[in-house]
Amino acid sequence: MAWIQYVPCDVDDSDNIIRIHSAHADVMRHHLGLYRTLMHNPGPLRHDQREMIGLMVSAANGCVY
Repeated sequence: MAWIQYVPCDVDDSDNIIRIHSAHADVMRHHLGLYRTLMHNPGPLRHDQREMIGLMVSAANGCVY
């Protein structure tokens, strides 16, 4: 079994997304940058519309988070 040292996390990370990314900090920075760009930059959709699309796609894919 592989063992990877994780960076401690002080937020709710029950899905382990932050913990998994902590093994590769550059990946986490890029992931967060992409998320912020998609969800918060100006565009044709409001933020709540973008969140709803994410919610529906996650539900359709059976995601629990």
